Amino acid sequence: MQGFSIILMQEPYVGAKAHLSVGSQYRVIQKVTHDISKPVRSAIVVTDPTIQFSVNPNFHSEDIVGVELKLGYIKIGIISMYLHEKGNLDEDLQIIKKYISSMKTEDIIIGGDANAKSIWWGCNADDNRGKTIMEALAEVNL
Repeated sequence: MQGFSIILMQEPYVGAKAHLSVGSQYRVIQKVTHDISKPVRSAIVVTDPTIQFSVNPNFHSEDIVGVELKLGYIKIGIISMYLHEKGNLDEDLQIIKKYISSMKTEDIIIGGDANAKSIWWGCNADDNRGKTIMEALAEVNL
């Protein structure tokens, strides 16, 4: 993991634990669950012990997590998301928008698996999910 400070993960291997386990040397932000029928599908791993961050667990789900990093005088919001193709997209996007509005910064990075097509992430064309996601992100000025 040398060279990486923050890793945004989607669909990590969780095994029978239902949540991500990477050892004590790294900090993992996730909704800890032991329900194998609803495992963690999104997490953030912080590998640099000097990075300060704050977490609002009220918005965490198995599929969406976020942190606010503090890098000197700069705050950066980080969101890792997994938008399941059979999930409720509108509900997930509302959670993401609430999370963004609760962050005390306008500098936001979102990484994830949207299970959608959009020209914004290299596809030749948008599908309906891609359009919906991009419209929601535009509503919060991303």
